[in-house]
Amino acid sequence: MAGPNYVCPKCGFNLRPPHLRREGKPYFLCPSCNEKLRVSVAYRRFLLFGGIVISVALPFVLGIRDVLTFVVVAMLAFFPVGFLLPFLLRSIYPARFEPYSPEFIKKGLF
Repeated sequence: MAGPNYVCPKCGFNLRPPHLRREGKPYFLCPSCNEKLRVSVAYRRFLLFGGIVISVALPFVLGIRDVLTFVVVAMLAFFPVGFLLPFLLRSIYPARFEPYSPEFIKKGLF
C-alpha cells in the first residue's frame, strides 16, 4: 500500500511524513523551497464535519433510542473517531496544504 501523496502547493515537491514535523510551531517548512506551510482550513473542517457525522451515526446504527444515552455515546465516540479518521483517510484523501500566513491567526480566521 502506497503512502499518502503530500505535495507542496508552491514548488510541487513530494513531501513525506518526516517533512511534516512542526516542532512546536503552527507551520512546517517545505524542504525544497522553505515555504511555511500548514494543513488547509478546508481539510481541517472536512475532518471535523466527518468526525461529527460518524459520531452521530454510530449510536443510530447501534440502535440506541434513548436521547440521553444517544448524546453520551455520540460525544464519547467523537474522540476515537476524530483520532482515527485522519489515519484512515491518509491514502484516500490526503491532507492539502496552504501557505502559512500569521495574518489569518491574528484576524481569527484560523
